[in-house]
This record gives sequence, C-alpha cells and structure tokens, in this order.
Amino acid sequence: MKSILFATALLGLVACNSPKAKTSAETKTSDRPVPVPNGGAVEVVIYKTKPGIADAEAIEKARSVNEFIRSQDGFIRRTFGKTREGQWVDVIQWESVEKAQAIFQRAMESDVPKPFLETIDEKSMTILHADTLFTLTR
Repeated sequence: MKSILFATALLGLVACNSPKAKTSAETKTSDRPVPVPNGGAVEVVIYKTKPGIADAEAIEKARSVNEFIRSQDGFIRRTFGKTREGQWVDVIQWESVEKAQAIFQRAMESDVPKPFLETIDEKSMTILHADTLFTLTR
C-alpha cells in the first residue's frame, strides 16, 4: 500500500520553471490561514533507501521518473534532497490534492516508476499531502 502511495508522491517531483510555482498568495480569516482557492497542494515523501543502494543510484533512479512526473496533469514542481541523517526528501507541488492523488492510478499502470520504487525501504516512508496555504519565493 505504501508503495502505491509513494508512487503518487514521486509523480510530482522535478524542478521546472512554471509561472504557478512563482505565484505567492495568502488569504486569512481572522488570524487563521485558510486554503487559497486553486492555491495548489504540496506532497512530501520522506524515506530511506534499501540497504546496499548507493546515493548515486538513488539519485539516478529518482531522476529516471522526471519526465514521467513532468508530463502528469497538475504537476508544478519537484524538489529532491537528502538529510544529513540519511533520509531522502521528495517535495512535489501540484495544482490540487485531488490531482496528486489521481496520479496514483497512472503510476500503478506504468512501468516507468518501478525501478525507482524498488530502491525505497517502504517501512521508513512517510507521505503527506497538504493544501497550500501560502508560498514564499524570493
């Protein structure tokens, strides 16, 4: 089940220069932020690779899904990194949580993400989806 959810996360990851990614918006009611209509969504996947997977291989496999992810409806941006403690962090911006979740089915029907998913220790994985409340850019 986690590999299926993880596939959703992977599909939105790749840096691209979308104008939507540079839009900054925040709406407040009282002092509580509320979701901005069409403000998008963020997907965060944190995981460790399986034993024996070198960093170079993990990065190569993560990059191997870039074009697949980029071609998905609703994709905005992907940022991929690694903590100093050895966890990988994949952050994907989508147009909506619904679009991010719809990618799941397409990912499961495709062979493209499989080599990447095979590098992941599913037990270590955390997946989060959140509506974007605001975006800050330089």
